[in-house]
Amino acid sequence: MRANSLTKGERSFKRANIISKTFFITFNILLILYAASFLYLVFWCLMNSVKDSFYAAYYPFRLPDKLFFSNFSYAWSKISITQWNGVLQKNVTYTYWNMFFYSVCFSVGMTIMSIFTPFLAAYILARYKFPGRNFLFSMAIFIMVLPAMASLASSLYIRKQLGIYDNMLFHMITAYGGFEGNFLLLYGVAKGLSGDYAEAAKMDGAGNHTIMYRIFLPMMLPTMGALFVIGFLGSWNDYMTIITYLPSTPNLAYGVYLFKENATVNQISLPIMLSAYLIIALPTIIVWTCSQKLIRGMAVVGGLKG
Repeated sequence: MRANSLTKGERSFKRANIISKTFFITFNILLILYAASFLYLVFWCLMNSVKDSFYAAYYPFRLPDKLFFSNFSYAWSKISITQWNGVLQKNVTYTYWNMFFYSVCFSVGMTIMSIFTPFLAAYILARYKFPGRNFLFSMAIFIMVLPAMASLASSLYIRKQLGIYDNMLFHMITAYGGFEGNFLLLYGVAKGLSGDYAEAAKMDGAGNHTIMYRIFLPMMLPTMGALFVIGFLGSWNDYMTIITYLPSTPNLAYGVYLFKENATVNQISLPIMLSAYLIIALPTIIVWTCSQKLIRGMAVVGGLKG
């Protein structure tokens, strides 16, 4: 009977192992196909950006018989916009480098604020016990559930009344509170860190600020580094915020948006348009590629001695 029982157990184990392997292989195949679909779109964009307008219009899925790299230089020269500047009270022409500068400032500043302010709120709620802690956490969840567009009108009105509308610096400072976006993820990371590090630091005379900035902040840097890369890419492609709040400081995303909207009027062909897209996307590709090793290498090595 025991031998038969073991045989049934082994069969059940093998069956479960086969099911788990099948699921794992199927899931990975789906992920590969999903990634391949995005890679094909990039390849299609690159392939058609070096065609002439006729070949791209009639044979969009064929490889080019002749390469027109001049499309990129032409698109580069055309990526510029002229619009009213509310600060200078006159029409201003913005070139690629003007918009590139605004893109870098906007993306870096907005991403830092979107991580640092939730970090402060998440760390305090995760590491300290005080009256009203559960209420603040519940309020944070409630704020994240509310649709962002519901506060658009009031946000514009308040910024104009305070005189900070169309000001990138003040927009960065006031755009994020402590309970948006990355709060839950940073809260979970801070909650999972061992409190023994703080106790050991207190025995050496460290205060609360020292413990937060010199012990727990470095331990959370890998997560914050990954969030920075993702947030940077999202801010780089954000043109709605520029249109709504910062029309006098257009970024590249806003520039290529107007470039696309005026393509018919300016007689911009599909290859030129795709070339402009690739030029705008090149900085984000470089950031994403260079950040892989950085994120993997931002590992904090530490431990406690018994």
